[in-house]
Amino acid sequence: QFAALQYCRGTLARIDVLRGNWDAAAQALADVVVGDDVTALLVASTLALLQVRTGEAAASETLAEAWARTAGVEEPQRIHPVAVVDAEQRWLAGELARWIDLAAPGAVDAAALNEPYMSELPGAVEDAAHGWE
Repeated sequence: QFAALQYCRGTLARIDVLRGNWDAAAQALADVVVGDDVTALLVASTLALLQVRTGEAAASETLAEAWARTAGVEEPQRIHPVAVVDAEQRWLAGELARWIDLAAPGAVDAAALNEPYMSELPGAVEDAAHGWE
């Protein structure tokens, strides 16, 4: 029962993150006692999501920890939240902008991106390449 309670607390923390209640989410995550792999994965992915959305520098490290915890896990419902955080982090960094624009032309505002992603969208590959140097 204790493990189930902790998992529920982790889930409530994730809901706080999704609602934008950063402080409540951080406190809820701090209160979770991790005693099993499933709860540890939930907490790691939720903390990574919180860090990505609040711009914390530790987000990449926490996300890497969450990915490491998926090793050997064959349950999509456990892996999917980590993949979503990864995609969101990449989206915010501009990495997915080119692929989204290919799938839905005009869906991404190039002016809102940082270089070299900004140059990639209109097809200025040489400018983008210089940005990667």
